[in-house]
Amino acid sequence: MALQKTMAAAILTGGLSLRMGRDKSLLRYQGQTLAALAATKALKAGCWPLFVVGPKKPYGLPPGVLLLAEKWRGSGPLSGIEAALSEAGGPCLVLPCDMPFLSVAFLRRLVLAHGPRIRVTACAGELRPLPAVYDASLLPVIRRKLKAEKNALFPLLKSGRQRRVPCPKAFFLENLNSPKSMDRLRKL
Repeated sequence: MALQKTMAAAILTGGLSLRMGRDKSLLRYQGQTLAALAATKALKAGCWPLFVVGPKKPYGLPPGVLLLAEKWRGSGPLSGIEAALSEAGGPCLVLPCDMPFLSVAFLRRLVLAHGPRIRVTACAGELRPLPAVYDASLLPVIRRKLKAEKNALFPLLKSGRQRRVPCPKAFFLENLNSPKSMDRLRKL
């Protein structure tokens, strides 16, 4: 399947990783950090430019990937989305760093399905805020929410038109949140 369009992508690495007990973005899987693995998949899906949003760390990223700081650091993923959309100036595929099972084909489907305003992923009927394509036209809404310290992502999903892109396997959206989930990953 030929990719018909490209767009920016951002990997969110700014979380505190409290349940994991250590920085998830630096955990290694398939010979790479989780941040580098997500970046590699976004590149293979045809995304460019590519940003990593979060603090400067030894992620081992592919060449040319830009590191972005968050203006509202500590305000959750919404802060990372704001930084990514501000830099992208248009639609941006946003991925968390802790979903190592996302497939390149699924990421391509998200990119190709994008249209005006916001595109979100639904897996087995469940609306998911990440991974998703967000449009920069949402920046005023996002900034109002951040200023008001209303950082939840789910209300943002109701701020514009949506397209749900079914995920072929719920397993793709499993994220690593605890040492137990990392142990399961290593056994695969």
